[in-house]
Amino acid sequence: MSLDRIVIAGGGLAGWMTASALLRAVPGISVTLVDEGGIDDSLGIPSLAEAALPAATQFFAHLGYDEDALIGAANGSFSVGQAQSGWATSSAPKFVPYGDVGAPMGSVGFHHLVARLRTEGQAINPANYSVAALCAQAGRFARPSADPRSALSTYEYGLHFETAALVQAMKADATGATVIEATIAGVDHDSDGLIAALRTHDDRRIEGDLFIDCTGQRALLVDTPFEDWGHWLPCNRAVSTFEGGVESPMPFAHLEAQSAGWCQSFPLAQGICETTAYCDEYHDRAETEGESYAFASGMRLPWSGNCVAIGGAAGIIDPLASTSLALAQSSILRLIGLLPHGRHCHSERAEFNRLSIEQWQCTRDFAALFYKGNARLGDRFWDECRVASVPQSLEHRMALFENMGRIALHDGEMYEAQAWIAQFEALGIILRRYDTLANGINGADIAAHLTRLRDVMIKAVATVPPHGTYLSHINRRAK
Repeated sequence: MSLDRIVIAGGGLAGWMTASALLRAVPGISVTLVDEGGIDDSLGIPSLAEAALPAATQFFAHLGYDEDALIGAANGSFSVGQAQSGWATSSAPKFVPYGDVGAPMGSVGFHHLVARLRTEGQAINPANYSVAALCAQAGRFARPSADPRSALSTYEYGLHFETAALVQAMKADATGATVIEATIAGVDHDSDGLIAALRTHDDRRIEGDLFIDCTGQRALLVDTPFEDWGHWLPCNRAVSTFEGGVESPMPFAHLEAQSAGWCQSFPLAQGICETTAYCDEYHDRAETEGESYAFASGMRLPWSGNCVAIGGAAGIIDPLASTSLALAQSSILRLIGLLPHGRHCHSERAEFNRLSIEQWQCTRDFAALFYKGNARLGDRFWDECRVASVPQSLEHRMALFENMGRIALHDGEMYEAQAWIAQFEALGIILRRYDTLANGINGADIAAHLTRLRDVMIKAVATVPPHGTYLSHINRRAK
């Protein structure tokens, strides 16, 4: 039996983005979306804004979206990284940029050069040698140069979107989908144990060949057990608020550690969204404005039978690492690449699950690093996080970096080596032993190399327009 009919359960950003992407990638396919309405927790946690990591630009480009149009339609803005504060008791705010930091000398990586100079007593902030960080400091942005000889080709960018507006943009794009507004009552199975149809509370029966569960934490369709990661990612409640009126947003997010969790702000073209997350065991709810949403970090096997979970139905990873949207986008592209020919799809299902598990575990490790690597002394929550166990894979990553300056990467990493290095630096996790090849380079030559890099970068950033000006240009062109 061929695969002709795809049924998506649940609307929200995950559901509508999946519908839009499938219709773009597979012209002529039948897509039915059952939109239950209500709070959009399709990515796991309701948020008024979503951050799209640099990989999102590849998602949109691969599927032929007009990025400028999406930014204009979804109150979007650009991001060159994330400022972080409060993660150590006595430490100035840090900046984790997107893209390259510094440049190697021969085969010796930049972070090894920095470690070498630090042993000689020099105080060096690696972010001072990042175009992204310099753009953030100056409030400037333009898309990176395509000329590899330019310093302006060395950074990447992400995007911030107003969630509800992005949903509307995806809806407008998915005009080929059949939309049914109803709540889901259950599923009917065939003799092989596969899903044959969805049932709604108004007595409709929606048949399909492949079913996609975008119902958030409820995971109404997928029937695999949930693996709880709350002992590594302990925040379990979140609340999102929005404040309008910002005329010239800064091109970066801000993540602040608080006594029992964290607060993250996303500048948009016309306002700022803040998401606060905390562990309710340590938090006085009277301190939090708005109604919070309970969640649990963890994942389940996303593809079971002929049902694929995307977004929060597949699981949740504490959103401090801004990966909720990126994980959903990656799952959508993975599904498109492995789209089966029929209802019985053993090989496609096995490969999808293998790749998904690896990516989710790598992303979990990156998020858990914030808790394990904190140096915020005196708060019981953070003190206990610092001494708690972590996944063995994260233990290995931390030990390898501290002892050798190496980054252990796996297939499907959401964050590449430079991002790991920058995050280790931001948390004060530094090399104990640098690459011995760095000793073969004269210290004065390393210092001169850093001076040249910074001079070139400062001159390049001076030519970049203010972020607000660039956004205004984008929005005018998109209309």
